[in-house]
Amino acid sequence: AALDVRMSEWLRAVAGLELQFYERLAATSGGGQAPAVEVGELDRTKLEAHLRARIGDPSLAVTAFEPVMGGLANQTYFFELTDAGETRRLVARKNPGVALFSHGLHRARAEYEVLRLVHAAGLPVAEPLWLFTDQADVAGDFYIMTRLDGRNVGNLAGASERLPEELMLNLARFLARLHRIPLDHFKPFLDRGDLPVTANDTIEQAVRANVGQLYDVWRQSRRFPSPTEAYVIDWLRRDVPRNAARPCLVHTDCFVHNMLVDGNDVTGVVDWEAAHFGDPAEDLAYIQDSVSAFVDWGRFMEAYRAGGGAAIDEESFGYYRAMLHFRNCFGSNVGAARVREGFQDLRSVRLTTQFLPIFLKNCVEGTKAGHS
Repeated sequence: AALDVRMSEWLRAVAGLELQFYERLAATSGGGQAPAVEVGELDRTKLEAHLRARIGDPSLAVTAFEPVMGGLANQTYFFELTDAGETRRLVARKNPGVALFSHGLHRARAEYEVLRLVHAAGLPVAEPLWLFTDQADVAGDFYIMTRLDGRNVGNLAGASERLPEELMLNLARFLARLHRIPLDHFKPFLDRGDLPVTANDTIEQAVRANVGQLYDVWRQSRRFPSPTEAYVIDWLRRDVPRNAARPCLVHTDCFVHNMLVDGNDVTGVVDWEAAHFGDPAEDLAYIQDSVSAFVDWGRFMEAYRAGGGAAIDEESFGYYRAMLHFRNCFGSNVGAARVREGFQDLRSVRLTTQFLPIFLKNCVEGTKAGHS
């Protein structure tokens, strides 16, 4: 055991050297964006043909088809569908032909099925309408959902404007509603075994299973070697918080870049690919610093508890920050490594120069809390 701790401390020291390297790289690098181009991509003509076949109306029309710049894991398209004289604003959500990840809800089918259950529970999320799998002319599965009203107020780097306190309190109420959906509501999905968590697990068992899957995916992914990642995943596997409560669905990326708002109201939460069943503290730990820039954290938690939120152990926040930023770290690493292999999405370059140093630092900082 003493050797394990000394090895972990050594890995942490090497992680500090890696962070210095990327911080210097970020300080001397520019970086632009270019849209992804892949064989078998979804376009207006293909989408219209598939919808005509599914709905059974050869006269329906797809218009205003527009790819949306966003994350690298999955692709999003806005469009309008005119059918029987009615025009609807819809969204297509698609796996890329060569997926960055295929575990958890990164697969279109799994995200579609879980989002249907969240929508059925009455939360403000898009309603999934149709799922398309194994289409010969489109690389990657996709599904169609309703488009929510509201505007975006930031991106992965943070909020683009000063956010009102009441909006933050409504975010707390949304998370409370999400976390109080009974686990049994998702039992048909969990029983399929697509995720490592079962309907009978405790939070501790669920987190241990999720970290185990994260470790397996990390080992199998093609990426650049990283001493920081080796240190953090080792620490995560050994220091899972004890918690005998039942897990719940957590979004784990629920802030401005995935929120739609109208005034002080949260009109919708999007991008559920990183959702899983775990500790409700994960959602809160991940956004605490960001939320605290706009509202007192104590007030935020009061609104969460008043909305029926779960019992939260804030002592576990360091662990969950490390876990979720580890996910961001190695996801960025995998994306950047694909450029070397000829992947054409040049947005991946910015992962190394802009976001990776932030994720690396947050990973190691999280391990300071309760490090054994």
